[in-house]
Amino acid sequence: MNIFLQETDPRSIDKRHVSIDLIKNIGPDNTFGGLDFTEYQLSWQGWPPLYCAREVARRIPDNTITAAANDLLSHIEKLGLELRRAGFDLDNVPVLNAFITENDSLLFEWILEDFRVGFTVERDERESCWYVVTKERLGSIRASGYTYGVDIQKIVGWIFHFMLINT
Repeated sequence: MNIFLQETDPRSIDKRHVSIDLIKNIGPDNTFGGLDFTEYQLSWQGWPPLYCAREVARRIPDNTITAAANDLLSHIEKLGLELRRAGFDLDNVPVLNAFITENDSLLFEWILEDFRVGFTVERDERESCWYVVTKERLGSIRASGYTYGVDIQKIVGWIFHFMLINT
């Protein structure tokens, strides 16, 4: 079987990750030519803003932290896919920085001129958290909370939205 992909970003279609929910509403006027490609999903595992974060997560020897980090990155990718499919231009999303801390946990952070937003991924998931810190121009916001026991997709959505409208 030959597979032909549209001549755009080569990372935009990935046969390895299947999700009918993300593609079921694609109509014949889209670049899929009206054919039913239900074995494909738009994928951002190669999305440049997440390269660094994915690479650093791979270096963590603790499988618990790696799994939690990959889960968090998957939530960010899912949101990005949904926004992109809704017509948002995400080509200028800044790089998600990633750092291994002294206690071998992970820190994911968008660092911009007027604010920082991010997540910590700890071995004990009850200690993992999110945060937003802004300069005075954006109201000197200092907000944070634990990610354990909450809807992480809502937190990711709120932080991503905050980042996009202030970038």
